[in-house]
Amino acid sequence: MLSLFCFVVGEETPFSVDVTANATVAGLKDMIKEKTDYAGRAMDLDLYLALKGHAWLESASPLVKRLMKGEAPDEIHEYLVEANKMNPFSKLTKALTSPPGEDQLHILVVVPERSQSNKKQRQDGRVFVSLEGIQAVDPASYQPNIWIDTQEISKVTDFPTEYFVRKQSIDVFKKLKARTKQIVLVGSPGVGKSMLLVLYSFWKAIEGKKYVLLVRHVKGKGLFMIFLNGQKLSESWKFERMNDYEIAPLVQQWIRRFPSCELCLDGFLQKFLNEHLGVLTEFSALATSAQFKKKQDDAGVVDLCLVPFWSLSDLKLVGKHHTWDDESIDKKYYFSGGSLRLFLMSEEGAESAAEEAFLDVDIASAQLLNTQYGTNSDRQIDQIRMVTLLDTSDLSNYNRPGKWSYVICSGFALRKLGKRVTLEYYKDLCHKAYMINDFGLFGIAFENYFHAMAREKQSIQLKVREYDSNKAHGHEYSVRTFTSDKHLLKGKDQAEFENVMKAWPSDLDYWYPESRSLKTIDSIAKIGGEYLLLQLTRSKTHSIDTGYLKTISKCFPPNSSIAYMAVVPNKAICDEFRLSPADPVKQIPLRVAYVDDDFFNFGKSME
Repeated sequence: MLSLFCFVVGEETPFSVDVTANATVAGLKDMIKEKTDYAGRAMDLDLYLALKGHAWLESASPLVKRLMKGEAPDEIHEYLVEANKMNPFSKLTKALTSPPGEDQLHILVVVPERSQSNKKQRQDGRVFVSLEGIQAVDPASYQPNIWIDTQEISKVTDFPTEYFVRKQSIDVFKKLKARTKQIVLVGSPGVGKSMLLVLYSFWKAIEGKKYVLLVRHVKGKGLFMIFLNGQKLSESWKFERMNDYEIAPLVQQWIRRFPSCELCLDGFLQKFLNEHLGVLTEFSALATSAQFKKKQDDAGVVDLCLVPFWSLSDLKLVGKHHTWDDESIDKKYYFSGGSLRLFLMSEEGAESAAEEAFLDVDIASAQLLNTQYGTNSDRQIDQIRMVTLLDTSDLSNYNRPGKWSYVICSGFALRKLGKRVTLEYYKDLCHKAYMINDFGLFGIAFENYFHAMAREKQSIQLKVREYDSNKAHGHEYSVRTFTSDKHLLKGKDQAEFENVMKAWPSDLDYWYPESRSLKTIDSIAKIGGEYLLLQLTRSKTHSIDTGYLKTISKCFPPNSSIAYMAVVPNKAICDEFRLSPADPVKQIPLRVAYVDDDFFNFGKSME
């Protein structure tokens, strides 16, 4: 008896089928039909082996995790190939070209398109909703940093119950309201493009009294079509959990019935629109889930509009609203960078999503991470590289790709890329962060610049002073020069950190961890026989946990010379630097230093 784990592509739940080895593939189809909601003929099901080479698809793989969210990632087509298609006349002894094992997915089931009669039934299966009593939300009418109640909208479509208005949301909504062309909201994943499109659709229907057809591809939840009847708010409706093939005919039907209807599309790839030339390409507004490449004949017809990534200052306001402490916010930001979606996930979820983004990144792709160019896989680049504006004072810049800036703003991503990111890239990142006043990005760039200097065996010149909370100026600085001969990137949790310190190799002079889990310090340098616990920061103030320093100090050999040192980018910050608490219990020497490099004189702490 064989136990085969099966998965219907587009569904969310795997299931097992127990079958004898002598059974035919046709017989397996009958058994699968009994296990699913499929109402058609079993013989019409297409079965594919979940094999690549001779390896079954592992149940713990990121691809299976995405399948179990109801997604149909592009990678699944690597398995849905003719060589994997199972012949209904074959016995399983022949059809299973590799022995099935445990913790594996074995059979991918593709359900054929339904008949025309079933499609007709879908058109009669509308869920009617009323927009009466729902207030049109116009972010452009609010001041920045305000929370808006959006509970009523969340009852109609997938949307949070409250919405945070940041300055960039106000700007983009102004562009949506003033549009005279088709408009495409572009930007990094998870920055709020979909939310702005939904708010615009409801605003246009309720405030503008227009017919709006909102078609959404909600990640992990499926396809939805919502007709917002601005003329009769009580006569709106929606279709839920649609199939790809149903969209274009239904859109065409309702656009013909209401010629003035605005079509708003959310979460669709440009490739999908091109496959349905005509009706879907006539959208009013589109929030795309990847890059959108304008063709020459789009000039004067289509406007691109950037939704910039989130700054740490805005994400901190979101975090404080959720009552998260500073440590939790910093850990989340380390993985999320400027992605609000990742920031709102659990730390484990954000880390997993960040890891998945690197599955297909190769060296060739990494070279494009600081440019506006893409690769053959949209997923490779845009999940890691993020885009923003250096100057938001001129609203026209939102429509001008030449004014956009592309950076890696996740500390995790920068650490993961390692040697693929040059020293000059980190300096450029610091400068861009200063230009947009994003102190969180500046801090990440500065910290990784310092690590890279040590890793690349570059000479680091520091100006050092003793920490004195009572002295506001007139500090005396000494010069210390450091060039690492051997560095180590190791450790993901406290136990691993302590093991590194307890077994510190005699030739090791610089260590930094693989994860953002250390308190109070970011790395350790051994200079002149002294272990320096380094805190790399762009801020004029920084919290210190003397209890943690005491714990770390005990990991080194007895009688070791140990000191704490905060390292900042320039003298202006260093002169004003204060610890919090200002006068901590002094168990080891406390020092402050700055990098003696004229490049960093352009900015203070930005706080």
